[in-house]
Amino acid sequence: MFRPRTGSRFARGAAFQVAVSLALAAAAPSCFTSSEGLEPPPDKLYFPTGVALSPGQTTLFVASSDFDLQFNGGSVAALNLDDAGDTRGVRTMAQQVAVAVASGAPLADACGGIGAEPNTEEFLYPGPCVAIDVAPFVRASATVGAFASSATVVTRPDAPGARLFVPVRGDPSVTWFDIVDDRDPAAPSSPCGDSFCLSCAGDGEELRCGPSHRAGELAYDNPRGLVLPVEPIGIAAEPDGEALVVAHQSTSTASLLVNRWGGGAVRPTLQHVIPELPEGPTGIAAVPVPGLVRASRGEDGAQTIDYAPEFLVSHSLATQLTLLRYEDDARSQPPRPFLTRADATSAGLGADGTDSRGVAVDGQERAVCEADCGTDLTCLELCLDIPLRVYVANRTPTSLLVGRIESEVARTDGVVTGVSDQVRIDEIVPIGFGASNVVLGDVVGLDGALERRVFVVAFDSRFVFSYDPRLRMVDGQIRTGRGPHGVVVAARTDPATGETSSFMYIAHFTDSYLGVVDLDMRRSGLGADSSYQVMVLSLGPPVPPRESQ
Repeated sequence: MFRPRTGSRFARGAAFQVAVSLALAAAAPSCFTSSEGLEPPPDKLYFPTGVALSPGQTTLFVASSDFDLQFNGGSVAALNLDDAGDTRGVRTMAQQVAVAVASGAPLADACGGIGAEPNTEEFLYPGPCVAIDVAPFVRASATVGAFASSATVVTRPDAPGARLFVPVRGDPSVTWFDIVDDRDPAAPSSPCGDSFCLSCAGDGEELRCGPSHRAGELAYDNPRGLVLPVEPIGIAAEPDGEALVVAHQSTSTASLLVNRWGGGAVRPTLQHVIPELPEGPTGIAAVPVPGLVRASRGEDGAQTIDYAPEFLVSHSLATQLTLLRYEDDARSQPPRPFLTRADATSAGLGADGTDSRGVAVDGQERAVCEADCGTDLTCLELCLDIPLRVYVANRTPTSLLVGRIESEVARTDGVVTGVSDQVRIDEIVPIGFGASNVVLGDVVGLDGALERRVFVVAFDSRFVFSYDPRLRMVDGQIRTGRGPHGVVVAARTDPATGETSSFMYIAHFTDSYLGVVDLDMRRSGLGADSSYQVMVLSLGPPVPPRESQ
């Protein structure tokens, strides 16, 4: 077994990684907002934390945090996943390597096709090929404050429109961008006339995002005179992209941003802060709105069933999950939307259950049922018997918590007048140490169909664990580089070829690069001829932190 020498680069790097993990968990107070000093490089990744996909999955957004303050801010980059003009896309190159590896081609040939050499340093970062430069894939970039923590994309439900939201601890703010809505690949809608767009009122050559795109900084932007609490960490948006909730770990609060879709003068604003939550709110996920509620809206669009969009919050310092409700309060003038506590449940199951990190809510089973119902209200009510699935990454004990959200209806004179939800945790699934995040995604099965998986990211142990919710078991583990942080899965059917593919994109915080993992089970051969659950492409190249060099 390899053991690093005391004082060696590997030993110092391991110490730095532990320090980073503790810092991320503790979320030390932020105080860096200066625009002086070195500008962050627009075509490199530097301590990346958040990743998000454009609506049509043609672009990957990566938020870099500038964790060690080498520059005067962090950055957000838009990477092309598909071929764009003379530039090959990230997905195209990952697919090429995956096919070559699975077919048994020599590594020199598999890597040579993308202009790389075979990887001889898999201890530092996995994969068949050495990392290639990320710069050719960066089609747009902008500068934000230091310590960006995550990222999420929302789309307008009634017209073309998409926005990217990035919580930034250094301001603190939630910096937002108008981006290309590529849900229709034949006619993408761009707010700036470009196919790759990060519109944030950027100023100067570095396109530093302007104050009008930093929600939560100015008290006069909202009727309650609020400013965003410190340490915005997790963020989630309800399906229509109108309400976004941000978790603030160090102040035990959650804040509400309202994104009213409309003309260019309408912009997201901070509207409410709910205090005195259980300690350490960290992960947050939106709860799918029942199809019955949507279908019951009146001709004027008014909701006839008492139900409000919900958000599930995990806590790093409490054995609890908290369910919050978004009340839009549209009847008051001006509207004064707010958050309330809808439910809470223990996350322990007899164990400690504290230090829960990421949380995910999966409504796929119920959505399949609702799709078959159309607008049949009786059918849609029956679909409420199918619970939503809940998954939580937990550190004490190190595990995946598995639970459900059950819906109950209230009636008046036989008519459904309300829907309420309750959260329950049913099972603890052991995984490797250092669980830090959980995301949902699909792999391509042996028959070419998409199959649901739950992916648990373990920052400390350098793994992403794959959990099959149908078989209720961990069915694989993906070796990553140091400090996997932001993760997103892009599974789709190519509109041009009809071919189904799935790749995972991993932002490696510690060594500042992006890894791409093949999730096509049809390429799960034996030994070296398998690319399934293998990091087939690395974009960076990886650069160790200065403290470990």
